[in-house]
Amino acid sequence: MNRQGKIQGISVILPAWNEADNLPGTIDKLSHLLDKQVEHFEIIVINDGSTDDTEKVLKKLSLEYRFLKWINWDENKGYGAAIRAGLSTASEDFIFITDADGQVDCTALPGLINEYKGWDLVIGYRPDRKDPLYRVIYGKIWNLLCRRLFKTDLRDVDCAFKLIRSAFLKNSVFQAYGAMISVELVTCIKKQQGIILEIPVNHFSRKYGKSSGGSLRVIFRALKELTTLYPSLRSR
Repeated sequence: MNRQGKIQGISVILPAWNEADNLPGTIDKLSHLLDKQVEHFEIIVINDGSTDDTEKVLKKLSLEYRFLKWINWDENKGYGAAIRAGLSTASEDFIFITDADGQVDCTALPGLINEYKGWDLVIGYRPDRKDPLYRVIYGKIWNLLCRRLFKTDLRDVDCAFKLIRSAFLKNSVFQAYGAMISVELVTCIKKQQGIILEIPVNHFSRKYGKSSGGSLRVIFRALKELTTLYPSLRSR
């Protein structure tokens, strides 16, 4: 941070699986939001084994945007694995995690940057989630489960709006390959008695493609990780 309390540098992490049509608009919006608000920023896209033209789009975008970094995987490793790769690549004092599909409204970001109040994690929640009903129901059940098991009052732990002070993540080891990465991040901040701010964010309908978040494979992976990681996370 500078002397005025503003954030100087942000690393944006964007996991992407088959987001060729959404990436250009999402990156363009983020670049306009950040360009005049911070001294340094980078956008890190993790292409998590996409089978569409995501890789070709990233090659083209990297010629246009000097701040764009990207990691390319030939196989799908999972949301948590992508976040972990982004964290290991990020170099700025603050980290912003969102989704490449652009469904989460990031316009609150400049205000948080200009009015930094000493928080260590800002996490969004979606009062009006624009997803299919089955995904909304799954999300409510998952959040209730996480609140009960990990003694947190967060409304939407998986919301793709997370702004984190990176000092809290140094020397931390994360294990999740799926959705449990969000719980690990929150637990990491809580363990160090960090200040957590929860804010409402707008949520938009998906423009292009299909989300994998409600697939049975993703759900089973999350439940398996929950069972595996529960003892260690509770002990923190």
